Amino acid sequence: CCGDDLVCSNGVCCLSNQQGINGSCCDLGSICNDTCCAAGQLCTETGCCDQNNYCSGKCCNTEAGESCSNGICCPEGYSGLNGSCCPSSSVCGNSCCAAGQLCTETGCCDQNNYCNGKCCNTEAGEICSNGICCPEGYSGLNGSCCPVSSVCGNSCCAAGQLCTETGCCNQNNYCNGKCCNTEAGEICSNGICCPEGYSGLNSSCCPSSSVCGNSCCAAGQLCTETGCCDQNNYCNGKCCNPEAGESCSNGVCCPQGQVGINGSCCPSSSVCNNTCCAASQKCTETGCCDQNNYCNGKCCNTGAGESCSNGVCCPQGQVGINGSCCPSSLACGNSCCAADQLCTENGCCNSSSVCGTTCIDSLSGKKCCNGNVCNKDCCGSTCCADGQNCCSGVCCSGNCCGGVCCKDGQKCCNGVCCSYTCCNNKNCCSGDCHSGCPTCPPICYD
Repeated sequence: CCGDDLVCSNGVCCLSNQQGINGSCCDLGSICNDTCCAAGQLCTETGCCDQNNYCSGKCCNTEAGESCSNGICCPEGYSGLNGSCCPSSSVCGNSCCAAGQLCTETGCCDQNNYCNGKCCNTEAGEICSNGICCPEGYSGLNGSCCPVSSVCGNSCCAAGQLCTETGCCNQNNYCNGKCCNTEAGEICSNGICCPEGYSGLNSSCCPSSSVCGNSCCAAGQLCTETGCCDQNNYCNGKCCNPEAGESCSNGVCCPQGQVGINGSCCPSSSVCNNTCCAASQKCTETGCCDQNNYCNGKCCNTGAGESCSNGVCCPQGQVGINGSCCPSSLACGNSCCAADQLCTENGCCNSSSVCGTTCIDSLSGKKCCNGNVCNKDCCGSTCCADGQNCCSGVCCSGNCCGGVCCKDGQKCCNGVCCSYTCCNNKNCCSGDCHSGCPTCPPICYD
């Protein structure tokens, strides 16, 4: 029988705040299923549990390596998650990643979709590019997605920009893969960025004033049709080759011994005024002349009927005389007779002075006698010899006296041939001539 303060519980006398358990009294707060938990134990669904092992109504088996994690008894290396144990390495926020998954900021992610801590939405076409989830046709760049066509090194070119070796470049400044610095005055010239006043040439910049075809002339050079040329060799737009003996002559590059004539080279010996004569030509005062037409320094116009006559170009029917042309009919030895003159053996002669084939000089005192030239008188048809006189049509060696030719030694005395003394030019005396008085007629005394 139990005492006054005791109560019979399950065959055991116990205090009022106790209950008989397995033949012993147990505080009501220590009863756990049909067991009485010791001090420091808590009741779990599996029975009494030491407080260190208690886990949200369950008792972890620490001897087996279990520990309480988020109210769940989990083996070592696991964590409690959403009422289940998850390998600690697979815990991802409130999710437990399956094998082949990695944790991202948005949750578990299949390894194929993992991208630098993020999970790409492959179903939406996303891919991992440089650690960034980007849509198809984009690349990850500096933490952002950039259209693949706009990627330029480490930069993403904006609309209207092109990629160059130095980075993104506005289209207006783009130049064959490079970006011109327009603020510094650069312009694109033949695919090269050049300063103002320069042109692109053979991958380099050349002063615009020095551009010569595909070459850039150096200082002291000028541009010619064949390229850059040293000033000393420059010749009217061409470049002479001094090594080959060329020099500039009248604006033409000519070999040694030739000169420039009318834009071509001419052997010095063939230069004629401003013309270059051919090999078969000679130089005249009017220019080059074919050898067949050459005439003492002049050129005859054979087309007009001229020919060379005695060194003079004369029309047909004329001959050259003393440097002038003379009608053939007036030619007379080395003279050209006037129209009213005739040709004689001693030259041109006025018709009134012609004597046979000879011309008589009117001042010479000679006379024409039956076609013969007489030094003195013409006697009938005969020329008297020197010392003769014409006497009644007969050449007389003596004196002609009264129309009679005196014999040698006779004198003409008052119209009579006298072999004696002519007394006072009046009487022929065979004896002495005595004159009485001057006024008296002479008297001959035999």
